[in-house]
Amino acid sequence: MELNDAFHRIFRQHLLVILLMVAVCVTGAAVLGLGEKPSYTASTRLVLDTQDPQSSTGSTVIGDTAKAIATSPVEVSAALSQAHIADRNPTEVAKHVSVSPLGTSGVLQLSVTDSKPAYARALANALAEQVIRTRSTVNTRRIDQISADLDGRIRVLNQRIAGADAAVDQFNRQLAAGQTGTAAARLRSQIDSESRLRDFDAEQRGVLVSERLGLLSTDALRPQASVISRATLPRDADASRRVPDLMLGLLLGLILGIGAAALIETFKPTLHGAEMLAREFGTSYLGTIPATAGEEEADLGTEPITLVLRLAAEGAGVRSVNLLAAVRDPGLTAAAANLEAAVNGISGPDADPSAPVAAGGTQPYRPRKRERYEPPEASPLPLRVRTFGIDFPASRNGAPSGVVLVAPQSLRRSRVLEVKHLLSVMPVPVLGLISYGSGSRWMTEPS
Repeated sequence: MELNDAFHRIFRQHLLVILLMVAVCVTGAAVLGLGEKPSYTASTRLVLDTQDPQSSTGSTVIGDTAKAIATSPVEVSAALSQAHIADRNPTEVAKHVSVSPLGTSGVLQLSVTDSKPAYARALANALAEQVIRTRSTVNTRRIDQISADLDGRIRVLNQRIAGADAAVDQFNRQLAAGQTGTAAARLRSQIDSESRLRDFDAEQRGVLVSERLGLLSTDALRPQASVISRATLPRDADASRRVPDLMLGLLLGLILGIGAAALIETFKPTLHGAEMLAREFGTSYLGTIPATAGEEEADLGTEPITLVLRLAAEGAGVRSVNLLAAVRDPGLTAAAANLEAAVNGISGPDADPSAPVAAGGTQPYRPRKRERYEPPEASPLPLRVRTFGIDFPASRNGAPSGVVLVAPQSLRRSRVLEVKHLLSVMPVPVLGLISYGSGSRWMTEPS
């Protein structure tokens, strides 16, 4: 399916469906926006106790951490209590809280949206302090746990060192009391063993003390979380969501409308284009009848279809052409009369349709209305053009007849199959197909 054909089949054939979908979606968006209340946004800037990020990824991580804390219903509830606001649901308030990093820095902007500007400011300030407090509590708790663990291990080592010192002192006193021989050797061996254990424990205690001092130093050098700028009272309301919602409704309507049109074309396809229809019917495309072909004073003498129709009739050896409408025929009879007058060179539909063109045939003779032209003997015989009926004769006084199919630019495939079945049983030749535009007031396609 070519692009132009697809455009016509989807957009032009089902324009009303698309417009209806667009109207429904836009109306729905407008109705949803009727109850919209003005909202106000207050923003505060803060930094957490983290190192400055080295890339945008680091800034995003910091921002996500702060957002996870700020949008927690528990933290929002604590901020509401701090701001002395009792008529707000923490879960609903959390939906209107946003945290984002400013560029690639570690500075965060925390924003709160509310229908009351004073509430927005109070919540933004309270929530910023709550985020800092929660983040600091988490880090302080972790450092306190590590420090307490180191203190406990150092305490155990101190007790073991004190026990070893006491044992060495006791052994020294026993040795000084005059122990000799085997007893003295045993005491010296015990003194050496306790001394080695004490030295090992003292070395471990030194390592733990160094780790504890390093932890305290790291904690002291860590950046401190703080509020850089507190939120101020917002004076102007936020931009309304009505226009974006209407645009989204328009886009959604177009998507649904085009989808519905494509779905209709999937189950009830349409063939578009006179040449494509002619190929489908297995005949020639003769031309197009103008939109005014069925009007009373229509003059088709200058239309190319008149010459093409006569040539097609002469080529098939017929003297009578029956117009077969592919759709309903409210005015094809008048168009047939005008077409017959033009083919035979008669001016106006009220002239005698049996008058032929002038000898030589290059320019049709145009007498006044109701004036009959007497042709020379060598002139071609007149061509009769009538509408097709169930009682049409295959020949008139020995003059063979032919059929010309008249169809719009687009036809349903179901109608195409019906017409093809009818053409397959025709006892006369099919000369070709004549099309008419959608602006023709004398032909309509059934729904």
